[in-house]
Amino acid sequence: MCLAQRWYPLSKTLAEKAVWDFVKERGLDMVVINPGGTFGPALQASETGSNRYILNILNGEYLQILTA
Repeated sequence: MCLAQRWYPLSKTLAEKAVWDFVKERGLDMVVINPGGTFGPALQASETGSNRYILNILNGEYLQILTA
């Protein structure tokens, strides 16, 4: 997969880097919370990691992994 197809994670990474630079320059404090998964309507037609996670739970596959 080329970098152009990974626009969402790239944009999140660049945005977080920019805000860390901003607060460092101004001597501010900041906290970032990175969720383990995000859930809601997908912005793209392709499957996402979060969507796969939900599907695994709904299909009982996640439970099988935990009890194996």
